[in-house]
Amino acid sequence: MDIMKAPPPAPAFSWTGLYLGVNAGWGNSHMSTQGFLPSGAPTSFNTGSANVSGIIFGGQLGYNWQFAPQWVVGIEGGIDGTGMNGFDYPAGCCFMWSKVDALASVTGRIGFTGWDPRTMIYAKGGWAWVQNQYMFSYGLNTTEQQGGWTVGAGIEWSPTFAPNWSFFAEYDYYGFGNHSTAVFGSSRTPSSAAINQSINTVKVGVNYRFSFLGR
Repeated sequence: MDIMKAPPPAPAFSWTGLYLGVNAGWGNSHMSTQGFLPSGAPTSFNTGSANVSGIIFGGQLGYNWQFAPQWVVGIEGGIDGTGMNGFDYPAGCCFMWSKVDALASVTGRIGFTGWDPRTMIYAKGGWAWVQNQYMFSYGLNTTEQQGGWTVGAGIEWSPTFAPNWSFFAEYDYYGFGNHSTAVFGSSRTPSSAAINQSINTVKVGVNYRFSFLGR
């Protein structure tokens, strides 16, 4: 008499693998500036502050390694274009326009899957980069790039019906500290501005995992 064998159990789900994805969301940039004349003396002409908000949109590439049943580590690089821009009038008669062109980061991640193998909460942190444009009253303007740091946290979920895919929601804070940049007027005579900037973002996205252990 033939005895039917039970099928082998499905392998356990794992987050291990290379992934690529896209994201979209909303960001707010706060920056303050202190202007200086070519002589080095402070000036009010390119001094002010601005809070600007707008959409963010971009992509990310990373790798996860599930090194323990409930723990995941990884590395991720991402870049986003942004629509954060706007005006402020810090001195009544004068204005400052600012725009965040792009944000990028390279971060480490650590995740925990304690209550559901397909749901991961994670924290991240690492290096960040931003490109800004500024225009001040009297034709003073500049474009600058600056490095900084970022920290964030999020939650990611992979459905049983599409195990290669995952969906996430995430918050990130970017700090770019105090730095100085040249500011040019119509005469191209350089002055300078000391800039302090921080950015907050929230975003949702989707990732596709190219290789992983288990279904």
